[in-house]
Amino acid sequence: MSASDLPDELWARVLELGAASAALGFRDLCCLAIASRRLRRLSLHPALWFERHKLRLTELEESMCAEGDRIKATAQELDSLERVRRASVALNVWQPQVVHGRQKQLVQQCTVPVDSRLSALHMELKV
Repeated sequence: MSASDLPDELWARVLELGAASAALGFRDLCCLAIASRRLRRLSLHPALWFERHKLRLTELEESMCAEGDRIKATAQELDSLERVRRASVALNVWQPQVVHGRQKQLVQQCTVPVDSRLSALHMELKV
């Protein structure tokens, strides 16, 4: 018994399982479609390509979630740096010693110059 003796349903199932398990990529499916008329006809089945597209959509969703988390973290850091910048500006104005001490402490905790980090974060958010 050779591979050409197998029924179409079995070949279609093999292709579906290969696409669902990511064992067969787009390139592999196209190569199979080129290999024979029978496999070309079977590879045109929409369910086969649906599995490939579904995997890609899942990857895109995960990427979007990761990007959203990164943007939230950047926005929080930007807010924190804005607070430090305002505190450094407020150090130049006379204030009670308690307020002045707290603002000085905020400014000293920031090791990177606030203005350069703020511009870098603004550019990162724009990207």
